[in-house]
Amino acid sequence: MCVSLTHISLAQNSPQDYVDAHNAFRAEVGVGPINWNDTVAAYAQKYAEQRIADCQMDHSMGPYGENLAEGYGQLDGADAVKFWASEKPHYDFDSNSCVGDECLHYTQIVWSTSVHVGCGRVKCKNGWLFVICNYDPPGNIEVRSIRQLELFAMDNPSLKVRNSYTSAEKAPDKVSEVEETAESIATNSAAVKGEADHNYTAMQGF
Repeated sequence: MCVSLTHISLAQNSPQDYVDAHNAFRAEVGVGPINWNDTVAAYAQKYAEQRIADCQMDHSMGPYGENLAEGYGQLDGADAVKFWASEKPHYDFDSNSCVGDECLHYTQIVWSTSVHVGCGRVKCKNGWLFVICNYDPPGNIEVRSIRQLELFAMDNPSLKVRNSYTSAEKAPDKVSEVEETAESIATNSAAVKGEADHNYTAMQGF
């Protein structure tokens, strides 16, 4: 997921600043703390540096969960986390879904099995600031499963596909069984792909 904002603030860009900002929102919903990971952070910073030339809000499509933000002025890391978390009102706990607007930046922040975070920040050539946080393990498991199911179906059009995943961290024992023919999935791939690609590596829910 990616967002843009214009904001001016005091710099809060240390690893501890990122961690504290995340854990404040995780504590609100009783989720355990997230910890800084240097390997994940190196990945995030390396990708951020690839965006210096254009500041494009394109996802890295790597192995981690991912949140992106950009802003003009003095956008610091803690501000980016707070901005992602501002989506909280759009998350409906009972249905474990976004209602009324996007919420997947927020759900990645509080996804309980994402226990490592690493972030990067650069100033682009256009003067804007680009912030990225990556999460390990990635959240939004259901969305990722849908994407994997679709890709498998397109590669194996004659097979029937069965996929299982937990529907939400709030009910880990509740397993949803998804069984569809590959032909049906391929027929509807445009709709599924649009949703799955939008959420694939970015935000995730608890």
